[in-house]
Amino acid sequence: MNSHPAKNELLSQASSQTSKPKKDFKQTTSLPDLKIAPTEAPPGYPMLDILPSELPPPYTVSDTEPVPKKASPEEKESVSENLPSSISQNAKRQSRFGFLTQNKKRQGLSPQQLVADELGVKADYINEKGVFLRRLNCTIDAIQKQLSHLHNTEYTQISLLTPQNLEKVTELTLESGRTQSEFELHGLTNLKKLTLKYQHNFISHYSNFPKAGILHNTPNLEQLHIERIDIKNFLFELENLKMLKNLSLKMTLSHPLIDYKKLSHLEEVSLIKLGLEQIPQEILSYSHLSCLNLKENKIKEAYINLQQQPLLAELNLSSNELEKFTARTGKSTRLKWLSLRKNKLKEIDVDFINLQELRFIDLNQNKLTQFPNNILCIDNLEKLNLSNNLITTLPHRTQNTSLTELNLYDNRLGKLEPYPFANLPNLESLNIGKNGFWKLPSNLIENLRNLKHLSLELNVIQIISNDVFPPPSNEFRELEINIKQSRDIIIEELAYLFLLRSNTDLMINFKVIEHS
Repeated sequence: MNSHPAKNELLSQASSQTSKPKKDFKQTTSLPDLKIAPTEAPPGYPMLDILPSELPPPYTVSDTEPVPKKASPEEKESVSENLPSSISQNAKRQSRFGFLTQNKKRQGLSPQQLVADELGVKADYINEKGVFLRRLNCTIDAIQKQLSHLHNTEYTQISLLTPQNLEKVTELTLESGRTQSEFELHGLTNLKKLTLKYQHNFISHYSNFPKAGILHNTPNLEQLHIERIDIKNFLFELENLKMLKNLSLKMTLSHPLIDYKKLSHLEEVSLIKLGLEQIPQEILSYSHLSCLNLKENKIKEAYINLQQQPLLAELNLSSNELEKFTARTGKSTRLKWLSLRKNKLKEIDVDFINLQELRFIDLNQNKLTQFPNNILCIDNLEKLNLSNNLITTLPHRTQNTSLTELNLYDNRLGKLEPYPFANLPNLESLNIGKNGFWKLPSNLIENLRNLKHLSLELNVIQIISNDVFPPPSNEFRELEINIKQSRDIIIEELAYLFLLRSNTDLMINFKVIEHS
């Protein structure tokens, strides 16, 4: 067989390029791309060891330090040989930072150059201690101009900023899988919003970051979000943040040790995925509480006296194990948003007549068999979600002129009386899909002049009579109707003409007949 020298040469080049895979380091900052070309740093500020995404000619770590000599293949091989043979290749990669730094003198190379060669990146991305720095896309001078928000920032980057710079920071997000336990927030005296988040692929892994003292120098902190971190080291500092208004804990350890009595000044509280079996009673006595989020816990029973929380506007108890929910109300209640979705509620004990400020109610995925009493008596109610329940009947002609969205998908209505929704004149979206309808009620959309979306999907409709819809006209040309189902439908002629004039996609098998 004849050989092809050109083809063999191309294959050889491709093999040499792919034999040493490059490591992919994700950008961990969300600072705006200011597209500022690297210039000399302002007087008194050293240039960051971080370059813009489009790298200029080689930089050095400092003005006095020359560009380090590149390690030869023999020198790098010597470093690798000194690692214990029992360590896996993955472990070797994970331990390279510490090991290479320990062997810097013996090799005669700086840790900066050793790590750069090992990672296959330019030495400009490594600081003098051999720590890999993510790109910031700007210099110290640029950071001074856009310093109020720092997101997903590594502790090594913060350590490069001067105290004068840190005083300007008002929002900070530390989000990493390798957060350092030695880091403290020195100099962030004007910080108002702080997010500490430990990322890991496994839910059972938590971080011991940070150590005690991290919140000691943040007297003006107003918002604190902590996720998947053990907070036992700074409980005392947390309880003494007198300016704190918003506290959010998600999947944190040591949360039962918090003395909520000392946090009575809080206005917003989120305790998510903490395994709570009951609502902390101290929180229910907060007089300034405006938002309470306890979703994704294991609460089975909840009793809330809304008269003690006159400012409470949002209450979220979704994705718990609620079997009983009771709320005592008063005329001064300001609750506007209520979510009890994904629970096991068969009924709810709430006097909705006194909740006239409610705008949104979500009771999706429960076990309700009846339409909640007096729920349509809420004058300002705009959105009501009762989908995925066991409701069999609708209330009799309760007037509500503010409701714009009603979702009754996947219930057991089966059959409805004529004019079922005529008492809801401002409805814009109505979903009665998957309810076992074999025949639609007469005058289904009577008086619904603002209706824009109507879903009838996944029913077992056999016939659509002429009296279901009003006479064909241009009034409902923008109405979208969804009638997707598997079985064939018989449509009477006038009803068919109405569907043609509306914005309806008839993705069904149907037969048009004259009215008998």
